[in-house]
Amino acid sequence: MEILLDGKRIFEVENPNYEYVVFPAEKIQTYIQLNGYLIKKGDLQYPKKWINMEDASDMDRLVLESSFNPDEYECLFFDDLGLKESIQKILSPYNIQIDNDIKKLLSINELPLKAALELKELFTSEKYANDYSNPLDFARYEGYEFEC
Repeated sequence: MEILLDGKRIFEVENPNYEYVVFPAEKIQTYIQLNGYLIKKGDLQYPKKWINMEDASDMDRLVLESSFNPDEYECLFFDDLGLKESIQKILSPYNIQIDNDIKKLLSINELPLKAALELKELFTSEKYANDYSNPLDFARYEGYEFEC
């Protein structure tokens, strides 16, 4: 039996029949689940270019860990209690209203540089930051891709 299962991964199918599936171990890959909002380097002043993972499908949130490079992003943050109000406080002096709606922020073409830098400081604060360089800061899943 050991020879038959060498180099294989076995997964139990959750059903009353106690079925199992066997996959080649080298084909199993690790995926990370992205949540929140991602801002690529150079896009800080341009909220329309920010990546909204909150509204993405569950499958689109899963990214192959080996292909994800957190260094491509200026900051990664998530919507938490008080974030919208804090954003509005920063944007009010510039006569920009988001009415406590992140989607309104994401519809803005360009922000004044000073406002963008203040937002970055807010987003990278401990309360809202999502440090994807820390493996414990996001969910990881194992998956097997196959063609039908």
